[in-house]
Amino acid sequence: MEIDVNDQQNLVSVWVTNSERERPSVLAQLQELYKESKEKKYTVAVFHSGQNNLQELTSDLLCHNRTQSAAREVQNKSRGVER
Repeated sequence: MEIDVNDQQNLVSVWVTNSERERPSVLAQLQELYKESKEKKYTVAVFHSGQNNLQELTSDLLCHNRTQSAAREVQNKSRGVER
């Protein structure tokens, strides 16, 4: 588990791996962190690792965005719109 405290934004970011997700000790740590953060009026954001292949999903997203960008460019050219 990785904890990052941003005092300027009153924000605590917590990164939890899949193997840590169900551990009672981690859950107890989170409960204590919630309590302490509430007293300080900090917001706690907990991020859990995903189950999917990050490299594959990122590649798919980049390909999709590139296709969309090319389609918009073709549309703009057919309308006579220049960037």
